[in-house]
Formats: sequence, C-alpha cells, structure tokens
Amino acid sequence: MLHPMNSEWSFLRNPGNYLILKDGLPLLAIEAKGARLTPLRSMSVEEKVEIARKLTELLTGTIKSLRVEQWDGQPVRNSEIAHYLKQVGFRDEFKMMVLERQF
Repeated sequence: MLHPMNSEWSFLRNPGNYLILKDGLPLLAIEAKGARLTPLRSMSVEEKVEIARKLTELLTGTIKSLRVEQWDGQPVRNSEIAHYLKQVGFRDEFKMMVLERQF
C-alpha cells in the first residue's frame, strides 16, 4: 500500500503492522508494533480522539505495551496527536510515549 501524499512511503504487511480504517478507507498506518504512526489523510479533532482510543485496543494478547516514537515521521512527544494520546493514558518517556496494559 502506498501513501496518498508521500510516494516514498509504503506499508508492508508484516506482523506488528496494522491499519485503522474508517468507512472502509485507511485512516492510520501502525508500524513496528506501534512505534511508528502514519496518518494516511488529514484528520479532524474527532478522528484524532478516535485514533487514540483505537490504539488502546491493541493491548490484547501478547502485546503488553505500546511505545510510540513517531507520528508522521516526526517525534511523537511534540506532535499534534500527543495531547490525545495523553488523554487515553499514554505517558511521556524519553523520546516516546508509552501505554501499558492494565491487569
């Protein structure tokens, strides 16, 4: 799959890579078990809130934590999504934001 706005980026079908869809269309690519998040189109505030909530659903099975390092190729801690990630329980760590599964 190719990025509609960045011809150098491609999404590989690998374990640990996921897509979040909305109305059957790709909204967000999740790569490397959540380390890299790539929006596939511009998003409204409501969609960003929804994306943050959807990320928490990945904490099932063998995935015990999400360690997000990048949003759209940039450091996540200073990104437009950081606020929304904090709202759903992510915490700041050195160069990343982390959400751990609650037992």
